[in-house]
Amino acid sequence: MRILTSTALVSGSDAPLVALRSNKPIPKELLMPCMKEIRALRLMAPIHSYDVLIPNILNTGADIVATGETFQLAENRGKCD
Repeated sequence: MRILTSTALVSGSDAPLVALRSNKPIPKELLMPCMKEIRALRLMAPIHSYDVLIPNILNTGADIVATGETFQLAENRGKCD
């Protein structure tokens, strides 16, 4: 069992990536499949610490949560893609 840490891409933000981690340990054999799910993730700013980005990833009982924050760029405020 391991805590998974990584980053994910963020659009419309002051930073291109946000840090994330699992809130519970994940079985070692599921780490790479979980990383595949995280690589497919595309987020929109703003993102706040402890936002749940992927609930119950691969039915492990662990949520993927943001550990950093990103802020929406001024020119993107009020827009929806």
